[in-house]
Amino acid sequence: LTDWVSSEEGVDPDRVIFLGDLNAYSQEEPVTWFVSRGFVSQSERFEDDRAPGYSYVYRGAAGSLDHALAGSQLSARVTQAFHWHINADQPDLMEYRSGLSDEASALRSSDHDPLIMDLSL
Repeated sequence: LTDWVSSEEGVDPDRVIFLGDLNAYSQEEPVTWFVSRGFVSQSERFEDDRAPGYSYVYRGAAGSLDHALAGSQLSARVTQAFHWHINADQPDLMEYRSGLSDEASALRSSDHDPLIMDLSL
């Protein structure tokens, strides 16, 4: 992917962010591949006790399948990143497909928590 980004005219890999569900935890190859090429995990960079870094809960085990991996120059412009815990911790009964949840509520609108990120541009 970094070769693909580098091959695009006018695209600098240091100013790119890969954002979304990679369906892999931080220690798995899809994520470590990016990190080994200089990309920085923004959710791990800003993780602390107030904002634990997980986006998905399965059978009681929490982990992050959703990532924001930024090149070095763009990473320097990220001022905060955290998972908004509105989905993964909610009971299945509130799931968006159950038909029992409040459609106007953001709660359980997905099975993953969204990642919020602020950039200083």
